[in-house]
Amino acid sequence: MGDDRFVNLFNIGSDGRKTEKTYEQIIEGAEELELLYEASEYDAFITEYKKFIIVNPTKRKFAETVLDYHFYELMRLYSNALEKENSVLFVVGFSFADEHIATLTRRSAENNPTLKVIIFAYCDEEEESFKKNIGIDSTCVNNNILIITPTKIKELNVDEEYKNAVSDIEHLDMNAVNKIFEYINKTIHASYE
Repeated sequence: MGDDRFVNLFNIGSDGRKTEKTYEQIIEGAEELELLYEASEYDAFITEYKKFIIVNPTKRKFAETVLDYHFYELMRLYSNALEKENSVLFVVGFSFADEHIATLTRRSAENNPTLKVIIFAYCDEEEESFKKNIGIDSTCVNNNILIITPTKIKELNVDEEYKNAVSDIEHLDMNAVNKIFEYINKTIHASYE
């Protein structure tokens, strides 16, 4: 589909600045679009789409995940895994903006002192939003939720090989996290030789 089939979510001012459109402006733009297909074809698409097990980013997602058997079962498995003794949860690319998951994770960390939750923040600025989203001020009750930022990962007082391995890391994305785990893996195996 061409760009003429989508509603632009931003207004571009005469000075080139982008501002978000209001809800009403978005609705107005959508009403101006010409439908490509008959309404029945859109209905058929929605019918097929609903067959997928997907949580859409809507206000109803909490109700959907609790009331839908598939998601309820996944949340139960997640909770059970966090309750196991000496469990570790590594978090990459998830903000804990979903309150029900953040609450469940924090509660598990508070009730299971042997659980370790290690969150890799993409950038230093995200640390505060992680603390806010997961509901901790500076630490958890059991001090078992750790938020690692790019700056913190570079400041670890390890050997020169480690410092060289992480020196070029600017963001903690999957590539950077894999690089860190490769170093850890190498040092673990080296100690068993």
